[in-house]
Amino acid sequence: MAKQPGKFEAIPEEYQTLAQELYESWGNGMADDECGDCQMNGFAAARFEDENVCAIMVEDDRGFVTIEVFDSADDIETRWNELLEASADDSDSADDSEQL
Repeated sequence: MAKQPGKFEAIPEEYQTLAQELYESWGNGMADDECGDCQMNGFAAARFEDENVCAIMVEDDRGFVTIEVFDSADDIETRWNELLEASADDSDSADDSEQL
């Protein structure tokens, strides 16, 4: 299957099917955790963890999606904490500017 331009174009061919399945699951509220907001933080992220996959999907404010697949729960935890921190930092600065 040839890569098509669009939402999933940055995702390597071997992860295209997984990415589309996880994106659909995310849209149906099936992510294990979520953080960020595309309008407020410039990204939204979803975490998926089960016996078959440890992955984080990120959608940017232009609608493009990337996926990171991890070998272990420890690896995913480190990256997830970075995203949580980034979304909290951006939320705090947005809150500050609203109070001015």
